[in-house]
Amino acid sequence: MDARFETEFDDVEELLIGVDIELDDLETLLMVLLARPVGIDEACEDDAASTSLEVTISGNKSATRSTYEFPTSVIQLVRSCAQSARELGAYNANDVGLAEEVPDFLKMAGPAVVTRLQQALGQVRLFSMIEDDESGGR
Repeated sequence: MDARFETEFDDVEELLIGVDIELDDLETLLMVLLARPVGIDEACEDDAASTSLEVTISGNKSATRSTYEFPTSVIQLVRSCAQSARELGAYNANDVGLAEEVPDFLKMAGPAVVTRLQQALGQVRLFSMIEDDESGGR
């Protein structure tokens, strides 16, 4: 198992460092896994020491915004987001034809979820490299 995805992190920054990913790439990771638009923002509590993630998941006719508190792991975050996506129904970017089949992360065993996360993270890193190359290395 890849401990990066199973480890419960205490805050957003720790999660980003532990997985070696940026917040924008975490958003892309969720988009790849859920096959739909996802928005993600860091949300600070009143005391500013405690943070959470605000995740907006789009459906064809509506969207849902959820706040995910820490401590949490990437697997827990993905499963929670998958539940929200399921409640929105299948997503089709063109609103016609068949929607892309998304794995049922709620029923998948931990090792299977980790494998999907590793594959998706590889895609995100590739997208990031292509984007860096097209923008001249940022």
